[in-house]
Amino acid sequence: AEMEWMSEWISMFLALGWIGAVGIIFLEAFVPMLPLVALVMLVVALYGAAGFFYVWLGMASGSFCLFLLLRFLSKHLSFDRRFGYHGSLGLLVVLSFVPFLPTFLITALFALSSVSWQCFLLLSICARGFVGFLFATFGVSFLQMQNHPFLFLIALLLIAAFAGFAHVLKRRFLD
Repeated sequence: AEMEWMSEWISMFLALGWIGAVGIIFLEAFVPMLPLVALVMLVVALYGAAGFFYVWLGMASGSFCLFLLLRFLSKHLSFDRRFGYHGSLGLLVVLSFVPFLPTFLITALFALSSVSWQCFLLLSICARGFVGFLFATFGVSFLQMQNHPFLFLIALLLIAAFAGFAHVLKRRFLD
């Protein structure tokens, strides 16, 4: 019964066209138990290459809006910002580019940090684009990677390249 409800709900969103596709991915930032990989593959299957951009827009805008909401709540509920510009923030930047980590948790930690909203917006655009690209490109192929190690190698190289890019962003904006 629970799966039927979720299936109907997703169908309702996707009936709204590309706005619904962006909206369902956007909503995943606030409801982390939604199956992001399945939603990304569904949107990309329905909209092709444009689906990747819908996924990217939904993921980046969802993360950023969640960041702003949590930052607003942290100011009004008097949370201390425990993370400075060194150490733990650098790790969070790198973790932002890892595909299967909960983005809700990473976004919440950034919101409770001292990082500026401009820096988080740039990071969110880059990291969510990368993660969306990996899910859209390799999500269907994850089960096939055992038969095609070349796909696995490409995925590892992309992760390493974007980890290097994250390190450059960290040095440029956080050090």
